[in-house]
Amino acid sequence: MALDLSVYVDLVFRLIQDNDNIDLSTPRDSMTISKNDSLENGTGSSQADVQWHDQRTLAGTSENIDLAGSLTSTLDSSTITFANVKAVLIKNNSTTATEQLTVGGASSNAWDTMITDTVIVGPDGVCFLYSPIDGFAVTAGTGDILKITASSGDTITYDIVVIGTSA
Repeated sequence: MALDLSVYVDLVFRLIQDNDNIDLSTPRDSMTISKNDSLENGTGSSQADVQWHDQRTLAGTSENIDLAGSLTSTLDSSTITFANVKAVLIKNNSTTATEQLTVGGASSNAWDTMITDTVIVGPDGVCFLYSPIDGFAVTAGTGDILKITASSGDTITYDIVVIGTSA
């Protein structure tokens, strides 16, 4: 039995700022940026056929997530091997000031095509990277390690979702 994957992305960033210190009027600055998209099942442009997600806890340590060969599907226990990543979402579930996650920076075999250095995800923060057309290559054995590090001495629970293609 084949597994079919459909991905829906609905992202809205909206801001409104009022200046109510002016007599007779209230000037307003507002803007909205939105991204509504979907990835159909497959391995081509704007497609995805593999996904992995988990909630994990780090106790002042780091972990290396091997994107090519060590992750397991929650549906059928098969091994997931990403050839290309279209989306990564990491949410820091801590709400305590200074409890940060550092994403990226593996010392060897770093997956550095989407995250070329490191990204800090602060308390209650989210890192979302999305490239639906081309995605970012994963190279088994030389470029497949996504490192996640909790700030020193802190125990942090985080959610992670990785979506991509197997070929």
